[in-house]
Amino acid sequence: MCAAHRTPRLGAQCYERDVKKWLVIGALIVAAGIVVVLALTREREPSAQTDAVVEDFRATERKAITAFNNGLHQQRANEIDEVELALEIDRDVLEPWRAMRARVAAAPVPAARRELYEVMRRYIDERLGAWQAYADALRAGSDAESRPLYDAYHQKNAEAQDDARVLGGLFRR
Repeated sequence: MCAAHRTPRLGAQCYERDVKKWLVIGALIVAAGIVVVLALTREREPSAQTDAVVEDFRATERKAITAFNNGLHQQRANEIDEVELALEIDRDVLEPWRAMRARVAAAPVPAARRELYEVMRRYIDERLGAWQAYADALRAGSDAESRPLYDAYHQKNAEAQDDARVLGGLFRR
């Protein structure tokens, strides 16, 4: 029923038709909004997961390096001995590092981040090798047994430092 039939004013519009028109326009706007939200959400899911993996890596790296350096400081200050340092490295550095390594290895690699993941995985393995060699050197029975392990630590640590610089550049991209 139109307002023109209800109101004698000249130029009166059909309110019922206007209301229906605005309801249809409103429904179209809501539908378009839902489509946009779904499209944006789907685009973000892989990168959000990837970002979560990278953030997990970075958080674990900070904690592991801090734990390693703190252990070295304690040992050099004679607060703990070499055997205790080796145990701390196993517990506070290597254990969380290996767990993070497994999570990174299981993560899907987006094509756009393939290089980042290759370098990150190589860096993870180098750090693992370095820290494991250091802990093994601390447990060695003699200087002759520990020397090749310390050499392996220094070599793997240098490789990890090189890859850390590359990773820093990749993270800034």
